[in-house]
Amino acid sequence: MAKVQDRAILRRLEVAAKRLQKQPRLGKPLKGHRDVRSYRVGTSGGEYRILYRLIPDDLVVLIVLVAPRDEVYELLDRQDRM
Repeated sequence: MAKVQDRAILRRLEVAAKRLQKQPRLGKPLKGHRDVRSYRVGTSGGEYRILYRLIPDDLVVLIVLVAPRDEVYELLDRQDRM
């Protein structure tokens, strides 16, 4: 069973993803990564980032990665090398 804090974090991330669905340009362009945007989400468990691509022609927000701030950029670099 998930901890209460884990559920609260998941809920905040869900709310943030829905916000991006309505306002996809809220995130900032991520330097060094073409077409990837970063959206900051503060939670009780620390700061998280939602990294996503905006596909404007189709009005689609494609979430690429969600992780704690201190891990997200390393994970993205690792994903880019694959």
